[in-house]
Order: sequence, then structure tokens, then C-alpha cells
Amino acid sequence: MQLSEAVVHHAKGNPLVLSSLGYHLHRKDIRVWEDKLAKLKHDLDKDILEVFTMNYDDLEDTEKNAFLDIACFFGRCNKDLFQQTLYLRCFYAKWAISRLIDRCFINISNKDIRVHELLQKVGRGIVCNESFDDPWKRTRLWDPDEIYRVLTHYKGPKEVQAISLDLSKIREMTLSCKAFKRVQDKLRLLKFYYPRRIPRECQIFHRLAVQMTQIKIHLPEQGLKYLSKDLRILRWDHYTYKSLPSNLCLGKLIELRMPCSHLEELVWNGFQPPVNLKILDLSNSVDLARVTDLSEVTNLEVLDLSSCGKLKNVPSLEYCSKLTKIDLSFCDNLCRVPKIPKNVEELSLRGTVIEKVPKSICEHLRQLVKLDLSDCKCLRRLPSSIKNCKCLVELNLRRSQLVKLPDSIGELDCLQYLDLEGCILSEIPHSIGSLMSLRKLNLTGNIFKSIPASIKQLSELTDLILNGCVILQCLPELPSCLQHLTVQCCTSLESVQSIYTEVQKEYEASFEIFNFAYCNQLNEDAYHKIMGDAWLRIQRMATSLFNQGFQSRARFCVPGSEVPEWFSYQNKRGSSLQAIKPPHRNITESLGCAFCVVVASKEEIDHEDFAAPDEENFDTWIGFDDIRCECKFITMNGHQSDLHFSYMLHMIDDVGKIGSNHVFVWYDPSPKSGYCFNEATFEFCLDYKHGTPRTCEVIKCGVHLLFAKDDNHEQPRPNKRSKMNIVDPDLPLSSCLTGQLNAPDGLPLP
Repeated sequence: MQLSEAVVHHAKGNPLVLSSLGYHLHRKDIRVWEDKLAKLKHDLDKDILEVFTMNYDDLEDTEKNAFLDIACFFGRCNKDLFQQTLYLRCFYAKWAISRLIDRCFINISNKDIRVHELLQKVGRGIVCNESFDDPWKRTRLWDPDEIYRVLTHYKGPKEVQAISLDLSKIREMTLSCKAFKRVQDKLRLLKFYYPRRIPRECQIFHRLAVQMTQIKIHLPEQGLKYLSKDLRILRWDHYTYKSLPSNLCLGKLIELRMPCSHLEELVWNGFQPPVNLKILDLSNSVDLARVTDLSEVTNLEVLDLSSCGKLKNVPSLEYCSKLTKIDLSFCDNLCRVPKIPKNVEELSLRGTVIEKVPKSICEHLRQLVKLDLSDCKCLRRLPSSIKNCKCLVELNLRRSQLVKLPDSIGELDCLQYLDLEGCILSEIPHSIGSLMSLRKLNLTGNIFKSIPASIKQLSELTDLILNGCVILQCLPELPSCLQHLTVQCCTSLESVQSIYTEVQKEYEASFEIFNFAYCNQLNEDAYHKIMGDAWLRIQRMATSLFNQGFQSRARFCVPGSEVPEWFSYQNKRGSSLQAIKPPHRNITESLGCAFCVVVASKEEIDHEDFAAPDEENFDTWIGFDDIRCECKFITMNGHQSDLHFSYMLHMIDDVGKIGSNHVFVWYDPSPKSGYCFNEATFEFCLDYKHGTPRTCEVIKCGVHLLFAKDDNHEQPRPNKRSKMNIVDPDLPLSSCLTGQLNAPDGLPLP
């Protein structure tokens, strides 16, 4: 089974690879499978190559060229952009893509073209076979040494159509003005780039990564000559000239990317504007002070001028009617927002000095889906006309100076993500309960005392983040659909209303988190409500595992010093449970296990001065990395099975350093054979980073096993605990699962 899964995984769902492997491995010995898998990991497989060659030879030249471009340069790319970029006559490109899909050479996922890595190797091999010794006789180049040879020798054939150079793989390269003489006739694609290893969404880290890159290609003072007139894609990271090359022909250019360039101005140098241009990216060009008129660039779809710190004005974009994405984030000196066409779907003004949102945005951008106003330190209010952005799905106001939300915020019917972290909100409007599509709400670090009761009406809300709301005193009744609730460091929080899950809810596979770390003012009633909700959720998850096979997990953290009473096995003076016996009843299968530990700090911490970590002291702030349970199960015939369960602390906000006792509860589904045992032991411990002081310890622990049982047996309620250090294993175990829920003693069902 493992071998077949490994082969299928390596095929990555590609029918061409799967059919070839299936044909040649059918009814073969296991050693043949092992040899085949080893070859697949290190080299091209001849059987796959034969099937590929037969299909490849049947393609037309246009289709072959499309495949080779994808295999050599576009292992994953946007289908529409690829079609428009490399072919002037879009009909042929669409037909070629369709044929490649039919032959299983590529597949389409979310409008992205993807090609199997084995077929990528085959495609690159075809290009290498065009000429083994002379790279200038090949149509496509990606090897740094071969590119250097071509760009430093100026005579001979001119067959190169595309050059893609990963700058992270070279040291430095000095080009002469004749560098592109050999490739000027047919060159369609020219890329000198650094690979993006950090998503653009992680803007701060992305900017840092960009700053760490360096100039690798040095250009002559007299400029470049012999640039191709057929260029469709030009990407040049750290381009060193102050303006575009004077002989750059823009007529066929589809994509112009020059991030981190030394450009001081963007002008067309007397050439006709790039009327076919779809993507213009000059991000992180810190010297860029002027952008020419873009009104004739009517096919422009994406404009990225982010982190152009000297840019004060951007020309009007109202005639760029196809523009859908504009990024002006961190343009620190931008005086005003340019006129924007009505079809824009994504707009980022993050980190700019705007004092108010222009009326034109709220009144005219009816198709706006994503608006980023985070880090706008001068922005204090959001206009009531924001309600006109009826298509808005994501609104980010994180770390702005927002002091109040307009009541009209509740009229954003499509809004799914609202981020208000780090604002100065003293109240949340009641109308927030009208956001029927809202899935995630981040209110971290604000200064309100309460949340409106209308929040219960948010029937789609799965994530609610309230970390660091230090004057928040009470949580109202929350939506039953909630899966992630983090209320970390809410030091004034005393009470919570019902947070129970829906009784009739059918769980799908989920990972649920309820984190009340450092909420040290929580009263006893709040603690019991949280632990009661934990028990109900765990029962529902186990029921769902039994009925539908969905494997869900849950994590809970709350200040406290006692293992909840519903844990069947407890040790109130240590971190292990020994010689646990299974329940003697008619059980059919294991449905998982609930674990609990009480963690205490070895040092005193002033909680009033306690705060969440910032980026500088993050590593020193965290005490332990995770909580781990090592389980040993001994079967009737004496065999031992070892299982490992962890709290997965990295999945939630870090709670690894505590100043008072905290209770951690978690549930994990088990392997079907996990609890067919005669005796079991459980050992809990804390995992620390290397060299980190061991400031915490496990002082109490508990385990609760869940089983499916015969329907003829009565469903027991969770039992009261005795005062023994380790509970007698012969006491009846509560189990889940005829579909009926039981609450712990003293806790009502919702």
C-alpha cells in the first residue's frame, strides 16, 4: 500500500504518468515497484518517455512551442496571461492550450497552468537536444553558464527566443553594449530575476527580503544596443539605469517588471506607448519620482508601484478601463490618490499618508473586492459612503488610526474579512451584526469595554480575534458556528456568555481553537462554561468521526489549576498516568482521545506589565514550543504500540510562556487500532527550543478515551471524580455515541 501511494504521489494526478506507470507495474513484483520508484526520484523513466514521445510527435509546431515554453519557464502560470504573452494571435494559443490539456501534458487549476515535474524535465531535454554544445543554437536558455556564454559572444547563429536567469544562482555578470546582438532577432522573453520565496501578503518580510538581494548584472555606461523588437515579457530585477533603454521597442510588450530598479522616471522615450501592456511592476524602485501619462496604455490590468518612496503623484488612471489591480502601498510621499477606473477589483493604499478615503473610491468603485488601508497612520475615519462598495469582500484597516466605524458598515453584504487590529476603537457599532457574510473578524488591540450582542447574528463567522483588548470585561453570546476564538491577553476579561457549539451541528474535518491565555481575571463561572463547551465540542467531533468519518481536532487554553471533572483518568500530582485499563464494556472502535494538562510557571511575572511579543523580542518571549503526550499501549498478547500526540502550539497564537497556572485541553482522533489494548501509560512533557530556559512544568494531567459502543447499552453520563491522585481505572468510562450529547454535571446543554 505504501509503495502504491508513493507512486501515485509522485505522479501527482497526471493521467499520462499514471497510465504509463500502471501499465508497466501491473502485477509486477514488489522489487520492480521499488526500482521504478527509485528511478522516478532521480531520473527520467523510459516508459513515461516513450508514451510522451508518441503523444508529443503528434502535436503541431504551435502546440509543441507552447509546451516547451511552459516546461522551460512557466511550470505554474496564469493561463490567460500565458496565452496573451507569447502569441499575438490568441486563437492559436487557446487551441494549443486545449490540445495540451487533452494530451495530459498540462492541467488547469484555478486558471493556473501546471505541468508535472517529470514532463518539465522531458521538455527541457528536448530543448537541450536542439544543440548539445552550442547554447546559442537553442531556442530557450535557463542555465546561468550557458546564458553567460551567449551574452558575451556576439557572432554566430541567432536562434534564442527566451532567456530566463535566476540571479540567486550567479555571482556577478558584466555586460557590454553588444550583449544582446546574437539574440536580437527572435527574443520574446527576457527575465533576470530573484525568485520570490516570501509571499507578497507578508509585506514587511517581503520588503526585507527585497533589500537583502543585490545587483548581479552590471551594465555599460554607453547603454545597451540590439534589443529585440519582439519582446513580450521583460523582467529585470535591480535594473541599474535611471530610465528605460532608448532603443527599447514597446509595441509588443505585454509584461514589464522592474522591481528594485534604479529608475528615476518612467517615460516612453519618444516611442509609441505600450498599447498591449497588461502588467507594469516597478515596486521597490526607491528613486522613482515620476511616472508618465498612462492614458494610452488602455490594456493595462495590473499596476504595482508599491514602496516607491519618492513618488508624489501618479497620473490619472481613469482611461485604463481594463485595470483591475492597483498597488500603491508604502508610497510614503504620495500626496493624493489618482483617479481610478470603475472596474478596479483590488486597491492597496497601505502605509500611505492619506487622511481620508477619497469619495471617488466609495462612490464609483462598485466592483471593488479588496481594499487595503492598513498602516495608514493619518486615517481616522471611514466615510459612511463605504456602503456603496457592495462587492467588497476584504477590508483591511489594521494599524490605522481609526477611532470610529460608521453604522453603514453593516450594509456591506459581501464582506467576509474585516481586519481592525491595532486601531483606536472605543466601541463597535451594533450594525456589525448585519454582516451576514462575515467569516473572519480581527479586533485585536482595541479599547472597547464590550462587544454588541448583535455579534451572535453573524451566522458565517468562524474566526474571532480579540487579543490584547485590555479593557474588555465581558464576552456576549457568540455565534455557534465559531471555530477559532482567541482572546489572549485580555487582562480585564471577567465573564463570558454561552459559547456552546450547535447541538445539531454536523462536523466536517476542522481544527478548532479557543484560546483564553493570560485572561487571569476570568471568574469561575466563565471557566466552567469554557470547559463545558470543550466537552460538548469533543463529543460532537467524536460523533462525526463515527458517523461520517470526518477527523476533527480541538484545542483549548484557559487560566486555571484543575483538570475538568469529566476526564476519566487524572493525576493531580504529576505529569503521567500509569497502568490504565480499558473499560469493560461492549465497545466497537476508538473515537479518539481527549488530553489535559495543567502547566505552571516556575517564575513570578508581573501580569500588569505582561504583553504579547513584538518582532524584536519574539524568540526570547516564548517559553515552551509544544505540549507532547507519549502513549504506550500494550495488547493482550504483550505487543507494545507507541503513539505520539501533541497540542500543536504552533497552530495557535503563542502561549508558551505563562505567569500563572493554565489548563490546556485537546482532542485528537485516533487510528482505528489505537486503543485495542490491555494496559496503557501516558507521559506528558513540554518541548523547548534549544537553549531556552525551562520556565514551566506540567503539574497535573488527565486523559479521557472515547469509544463507539453497542446501541443496546445505555449511554452513561460523565462521572464525578473521586479524590484519588490517579482515578481508579475500573470506574465506568463515559463514551460517546449514539448521537445523544451529555454535559458535565452542573452544566446545562445549550
